[in-house]
Amino acid sequence: MPSKSQLQGSQLRNRVVFGLGIGISVGGIVLAGGWVFAVALAAAVFTGAREYFELVRSHGITEGMTPPPRYVSRVCSVICALMPLFVM
Repeated sequence: MPSKSQLQGSQLRNRVVFGLGIGISVGGIVLAGGWVFAVALAAAVFTGAREYFELVRSHGITEGMTPPPRYVSRVCSVICALMPLFVM
């Protein structure tokens, strides 16, 4: 069984490797610009909007209020994701 310090070192190494990988990938997307950037931004916005609406649905807005129907949150997610593509 690895010691606590070995486990922490392994976790740190993994975080640094994945952080560099994500940073280099996103940097490449930003430098590419144009449609590559717009599509990547649209995908990130879509994922974030879906996560937000799922959070609202699971926790409710406030006590006693019903969350929006699933189709409304999906349509809003798609509209939000299409906005970066509309400005191209």
